[in-house]
Amino acid sequence: MPLRMLLARLQNALPAWVRDDEGERFEPLLARVERSTGDLQECVEQSRLLHDEFAARNAERSSRNLYIISVLSTIMLPLNLVASIFGMNVAGLPGLHDEFSFWWVMIGMVALAVAVVLYFKRKNWV
Repeated sequence: MPLRMLLARLQNALPAWVRDDEGERFEPLLARVERSTGDLQECVEQSRLLHDEFAARNAERSSRNLYIISVLSTIMLPLNLVASIFGMNVAGLPGLHDEFSFWWVMIGMVALAVAVVLYFKRKNWV
């Protein structure tokens, strides 16, 4: 620090116009400057640590949210595919004339969702 170096130089070689009793005041002043400099450096280090901690927590939170969105998307994608195929209203779709076809499709969609969830649990992804 420039101020600390200046005070240390003045303490070692006082100019001729400085009286001896005034020169003795440089030592406590130099000690205060050194303590203040140390305190400031400690504050800077603590602020860097806090900044790193906040950045790590934000990254962890974002990662967790993206993971949840990915899992939900993976579960919903097959269900949306089945629903969109049966929502086309075109002739020739299987099960249009069977009264239980709606329930078979619902059971199939639930079974598919359960299978995907069980697969995720087996792989320890959920």
